[in-house]
Amino acid sequence: MREGGTQHWAGKARSLSNGKWPKRAPGAAQKRDTSTLRYSTVYGEHMHSRAANARYILGVIDQLNRGEAPAYFDGGNETKDFVYGGDVARANVMAIESDLDNESFNISSCRMIPVKEIVSIIQREMGTRFEPVSKSSSNVVRLVSPDPFVYCCDKAKAMLGWEPRTSFEEGIKRVVNWRSGVAARFDFDTLGRKSA
Repeated sequence: MREGGTQHWAGKARSLSNGKWPKRAPGAAQKRDTSTLRYSTVYGEHMHSRAANARYILGVIDQLNRGEAPAYFDGGNETKDFVYGGDVARANVMAIESDLDNESFNISSCRMIPVKEIVSIIQREMGTRFEPVSKSSSNVVRLVSPDPFVYCCDKAKAMLGWEPRTSFEEGIKRVVNWRSGVAARFDFDTLGRKSA
């Protein structure tokens, strides 16, 4: 996905850097410098288990913790583009601190990753070796993205100097460590069925 358009945005106003709004005459129009940031799927510690694509990470972790084989749809070939939350936070700060105005940027890992690779990375991190189960996606409501699915973040690199620092593998390691320290409560497994 190329830069342009909106999905998620973060407003920016250089005048807010001192913590105060600029003074203006009552009724006068006020110009605010803005840049738009479009995030791919954000993940990391404390991610919400009901987020649209949480099942691809937290759902798999929870299945493995329950001793179940991870499952994915249609061979696991659908691709995703996850970006670590800390990298997103850094992108927002860089956009706010920049002198750029009226620009839009994709903030992503710039990495197209098949669901079956996500499952493999999680299993490697957790030390499990279950054979994943591939199911048909019929009769299941889920968020599907067109393939190939990857955001291009070349503009963010060129104009903001931003690029992701946290690899997906490192991010998954952090999520697995975090998840092991909290009581997992995932309302659905990766196939969309209610869990006990």
